[in-house]
Amino acid sequence: MYLNGWYWNLSKRIHIKIFDFYVYKVQVIEVIKPFGYEEIHYFGDKYEEDGNDYHLLNHKDIIPHRVNNLEDTMRELNLLYNIKS
Repeated sequence: MYLNGWYWNLSKRIHIKIFDFYVYKVQVIEVIKPFGYEEIHYFGDKYEEDGNDYHLLNHKDIIPHRVNNLEDTMRELNLLYNIKS
């Protein structure tokens, strides 16, 4: 939720994150883009709308990989690199 230039994340855990919008995770895309990568993949486990990975996983320049644990991440990497296990 954005309020007065601040991003508020009230998650299901026992914490509240409040930080300046300009320190937001999505900014990393603007840092990476000038390097000219053809694809940017992002693996995130907090992919619901209130999660801190949500905006990166739904960004137009990102190929998202929604994962819940290490096994999901390994499965996605195996699929991505066509590795047979």
